[in-house]
Amino acid sequence: MKTTVLIIVLFFSFNLYCQERTNDKIVLNNGSIMFGKIEKIKTDAVEFKESASGLIFEKLKIEIRYIQLTNGNFITFGKGGNEIISRQLPELPELPEIIDSSESTARKLLGLNIGYGTLSMKEVNDDLMDSENLFSSYGFKTKSPDDIDGGLYFEGNFKFGTGNFNFGVCGTYIKSNGEFRYSDAGGLFYETYDVSTFEVLGILEMLLPLNKTNFNFFMQIGGGVGMAKTVYEAEFRVYSTPGNNFKIKMEVDGKYFSGRIKSGVMLNIKRIILEAGVGYRISNAGELKGTYIEGNQKYEDLPITDINGEPITFDFSGFLITAGISFKL
Repeated sequence: MKTTVLIIVLFFSFNLYCQERTNDKIVLNNGSIMFGKIEKIKTDAVEFKESASGLIFEKLKIEIRYIQLTNGNFITFGKGGNEIISRQLPELPELPEIIDSSESTARKLLGLNIGYGTLSMKEVNDDLMDSENLFSSYGFKTKSPDDIDGGLYFEGNFKFGTGNFNFGVCGTYIKSNGEFRYSDAGGLFYETYDVSTFEVLGILEMLLPLNKTNFNFFMQIGGGVGMAKTVYEAEFRVYSTPGNNFKIKMEVDGKYFSGRIKSGVMLNIKRIILEAGVGYRISNAGELKGTYIEGNQKYEDLPITDINGEPITFDFSGFLITAGISFKL
């Protein structure tokens, strides 16, 4: 047991030693310490890339107590912001209690992602195909239905971060539609599905900085609740015998568990982060229930059913490809 503890202590000591030898050390007036690479010294601020997260930060000179460079030199700033470089650290006012040097700068990120998501609407697409097959079996020349394959994906997120991790919450929305239509001189038939879902997820993100660049790889997992909605409409009309015509509309909804895995790459540009990623969404809403309307008749708590009278399930799961932007607050 003592040997294990000793190994752990030596490991962390060696890791801290390597950080100090290979990175510039930035000590702030509030007592916090960060390790990174100085990118640029401006008139009133210093821009640096934090080694732990790979993110680029900017600190005002008045916030910085001193900087220790990898070559051993120290940089302090005079009252006018002028740089003072010395081999020895000059005498400075006492600091408040120093926090753990392994702790990285906290950050807040507000982001927006847009992309495309596939949808696994097998039972919905099968129902549309069943309608097409039924008309074909009677000799009508039909066109293939428009399946539900996917749709535009939108996401807004808010994340907190420290070191190599971000965590926060996001809201996502995806919408699509599918339909089958047939018409001729004797009548018409159509059925349409408009499907959409809004999800709220908690997310955890791990950052993997790419050395000597402004790029980060990231891996993300998330879980939360989804709120699905579907509007179904169908109409059958025979011009010669209008007594057999019908038109129905259903609005159904339901909640379900949603999960997500995602990975990609980030590019840090000062106070902006650009992102591109791919992932997979686990979002099976199952059977949805709601309102059925036909003429003056209205029924509640009914599912949408297929040609055999079996309830249809709605699976919003699928692959995801996105591009996004985040702002450092």
